[in-house]
Amino acid sequence: MLEPAIESPREPHLSEEMKLYADSKLSEDSTIFPLVLFALICEKVNDGAFRGPAPTQEQIPIKELS
Repeated sequence: MLEPAIESPREPHLSEEMKLYADSKLSEDSTIFPLVLFALICEKVNDGAFRGPAPTQEQIPIKELS
């Protein structure tokens, strides 16, 4: 949900803080499902740990196993 009180950014995106969190979670468990990672980030946004709107599902990184 977009916050009307926050002027910028107006569209959901992954902040640097969210990217670092996603990278750390992927480092801990490379088998984590993208939807689980998305839910964890959204939960942190809703709890106020991350500022701004939650990202969209398409913005969650997916690492391919080589």
